Amino acid sequence: MKTFASILLVAAALLLGSAAQAQDLRVKASIPFDFVLGDKIYPAGVYMVQRAPIGHGSVVTLRDVDSQKVRNAITNACTAPKTPEVTTLVFDKLGEQYFLRQIWVAGNTSGREFPTSKSETRMAANYEKSEVIVAANLIH
Repeated sequence: MKTFASILLVAAALLLGSAAQAQDLRVKASIPFDFVLGDKIYPAGVYMVQRAPIGHGSVVTLRDVDSQKVRNAITNACTAPKTPEVTTLVFDKLGEQYFLRQIWVAGNTSGREFPTSKSETRMAANYEKSEVIVAANLIH
């Protein structure tokens, strides 16, 4: 019985540790192209992405490091089929336009996914979609 309790305690600690890591979303990335998030176009540059203090984990804040412009965006939880080895931002490319789609943190199978915008849905009818991955740094 003591062994079962010990195993249960270790499992709970691991689970809580994973949840804490998932809650601490703070990444910095240098994005080399203009991109769309929601209905706004963002210029190429260095961006900080972190969980907003509102929205129960579903809202992230995107901040342009140079201009200090900030935008909150709603995201959905998503799960990776295998654990990512590096922290990345994933973009969909349609024609010459890039759309921010997902954020992944190294070592965590839980990520954040942005809803598909109306402009991306319209463009998808005319262009083949490809995936572009930008490396990011986890900020502690």
